[in-house]
Amino acid sequence: MTAPRRADAAARSAPAQRHRRQKPAVLPRAASFDEPRRSVAVAEQLRNSIVSGHLQIGDRLPSEGELAIHFRVSRVTVREALQMLRALGLVDASRGRGTFVTHHDAASRLHDLAYFSFESEGALEDLFELRTLLETRAAARAARAQPAVLRSGLRPFIGRMRRPAFEEGTDPAGLAELDTEFHLRIAEISGNLVLEQMMRRLMQVLEIVRTRSLLVPGQRQRSWEQHRQIAEAIERGDAELAVARVVEHMDSVRRAAGILRSDDPWTIPDAPE
Repeated sequence: MTAPRRADAAARSAPAQRHRRQKPAVLPRAASFDEPRRSVAVAEQLRNSIVSGHLQIGDRLPSEGELAIHFRVSRVTVREALQMLRALGLVDASRGRGTFVTHHDAASRLHDLAYFSFESEGALEDLFELRTLLETRAAARAARAQPAVLRSGLRPFIGRMRRPAFEEGTDPAGLAELDTEFHLRIAEISGNLVLEQMMRRLMQVLEIVRTRSLLVPGQRQRSWEQHRQIAEAIERGDAELAVARVVEHMDSVRRAAGILRSDDPWTIPDAPE
């Protein structure tokens, strides 16, 4: 082949090579999962693909529509899953370009966010939004847990939280620790191990903020009453009410921590079937 022809061939192949590099990453076969855990399950499967190296840093994920088809879920479910991955720092979205893998280690990213979040109100709000998403799913699943005796497992926490909530001079860190145990118990009752693990990590990241919120006058008492209402809704098996109570509690914590305006409540999601 003459030099001009080689140059022409190279020129024609260059756009094709660029196009191949910009193709969405190929995803592994989608696993089947139950309705209530769809968004968490999609997030976990994508996370596993990233951590294992199947998806490399810089890879562009398929569009929301393509992911919805691949995982056989709705776009809303995919959007929630991607929101979780963004909060973990594993992916980043760019308008007009798509969603790209940015990191391989979710645990280290959460550790980084524990420091970064205190310097960025936006990051804190994102983390609390993720927590609300996970907690509402956990509460809805816990309210449907069988046998019913499982749902009564929150009662002891309400009794243990009463004293540090209402007695003056008690250490807020102690109440915050009981708060953590309460919410993780809900996740445990839900039966979703992935959700429980993600919540455990988030609670560690947000520990200082949650403790700080309990220093606000009246917040300890409000928090105790909100926990009582959440436990009552779950024990009654009322998933819709449990979700609403969790959202009210999350908004109260964020408002006390100074990262939520009173006119900007979090939208109450539908309880998953």
